[in-house]
Amino acid sequence: MTSTKLTEEETEKINVDEYKLGKILVFISYSTDDKNLAGRIKRILEGYGLSVFLAHDDIPPLCEWQEEISKNLDNCDVFIPILTGSFRMSEWTDQEVGIAYGLEKLIIPLKVDTAPYGFISKIQACKLYVENPVRTCQKIINVLKDNEFSERVFDCLLRDLESAPTFDYANETVKELTEYENLNKEQINQIIRIAIRNNQFRLSRKGSKFLDSLTKKHASIIDPFLLKTYNKVKDHF
Repeated sequence: MTSTKLTEEETEKINVDEYKLGKILVFISYSTDDKNLAGRIKRILEGYGLSVFLAHDDIPPLCEWQEEISKNLDNCDVFIPILTGSFRMSEWTDQEVGIAYGLEKLIIPLKVDTAPYGFISKIQACKLYVENPVRTCQKIINVLKDNEFSERVFDCLLRDLESAPTFDYANETVKELTEYENLNKEQINQIIRIAIRNNQFRLSRKGSKFLDSLTKKHASIIDPFLLKTYNKVKDHF
């Protein structure tokens, strides 16, 4: 019986990432009164593979918090203010909005009970459904796909798929992945590499179906070593 265990040489080659995954860095601006809601938005967006900065979660103890906020505003790609009555009363949120606007960040306002005002008054807000924030986060992802971040959204999904902890989690990520057509050779090979490394993706219901279709359709451009290794392990934990 042929062994399905990867050799040291195979494992070493599979763990080399030739495809460098892009990131999307998100800064969420919010009133401390709304920190629980902001935390829910953060967790959902991280489920798409985005990197999300939330001050009360991500500033280490004893750090200069104003310096950390300034640094993350400088580095972020996307600025998301959660617009509530408390947001408008906050001492710091308007300053964060002004800095993000001045830095020409992509700004996606989330409206709870307050419309965009000031610097961002002309920007169309996304309605934030407090009882169903998943719906709002899906709209955020669609906005990113319609801007210059489309390729990086795809990369974020791959990063999330790599770490998928369960079959159900992998199924949800694959559902998002199937919306992308015309994948290039590098993207296809990276998907196969991730499938070899993560059996939750490889053996999930939607994942196995997606991979079967992908390997049949693109067999001619998949790296022969990756295809051989995938076929060796595809039905095994």
